[in-house]
Amino acid sequence: MKKSSLGSQIKRGIIATAAARYSDYFLKLIVTAVLARLLTPAEFGVVAVVSVLLTFFRILGHAGIGPSVVQYKDLDDKAVSSLFTLSVLFGVVLASLFALSAPVIANFYDAEIYYRLVPVLSLTLLFNILSAIPQSLLRRQRKFGLYGIIIIVSHVVGSGIAIVLALRGFGVYALVANEVFSTGSYFIFMFITAKVPLKLGFNRAVYSRVFSYSFFQLLYEFMHYFSKNLDKLLIGRYLSAADLGYYEKSYRLMMLPLQTLTHVVTPVLHPV
Repeated sequence: MKKSSLGSQIKRGIIATAAARYSDYFLKLIVTAVLARLLTPAEFGVVAVVSVLLTFFRILGHAGIGPSVVQYKDLDDKAVSSLFTLSVLFGVVLASLFALSAPVIANFYDAEIYYRLVPVLSLTLLFNILSAIPQSLLRRQRKFGLYGIIIIVSHVVGSGIAIVLALRGFGVYALVANEVFSTGSYFIFMFITAKVPLKLGFNRAVYSRVFSYSFFQLLYEFMHYFSKNLDKLLIGRYLSAADLGYYEKSYRLMMLPLQTLTHVVTPVLHPV
């Protein structure tokens, strides 16, 4: 590949990704501001606790497979379908385990509301894991603009429903609906546009090859998870949901300048 061609691909990818990411950040700021006027910090904190735990299960479900699809561009439809079948299995098993963990989470944080919230939010875990292969296919195909549009549209769907429910007094369930409908619509749009091949079956040779790469990605995700989320787990346990709500939103706002750079460049470099 010529240097000029490589440079132009990176430039186009960064521009498309930046446009989508910055639009998405702007949308999130507006939606957060609106919901912050309608809901309480404690309600944000309750969902933040579950979101942190969901992230851990999501890492297990992804198992570093997504980047492997981008890395190995010679994977054919049969191999990709086999990886998607594996992700479906991971998604169903982990989402079920997470839903069944509701009593443990409720007892640990001494809040009965988790008995009701955790099973519903387990749907977001399922949708998130199922989206790993489709989104990796779009990135491998370098359809950065389409990828960004899907992110924005899915957040518009979830945010719109959340604001309507918040205005109608549904409280914390408005935030739950935001998560469920955002991830659900994200998966549907990704699955349709990526045209994931469906040939159900397991291929051990493919898994062995992919795991030799994805294992190290999984290790990185584990270390990154605890370095970024252990504080939130402890605040939710030993302080209060309201304190966590304030902390989580302020921390996320603080991190925006850093994320606006790395989250634009990194997704482009690997596929190109």
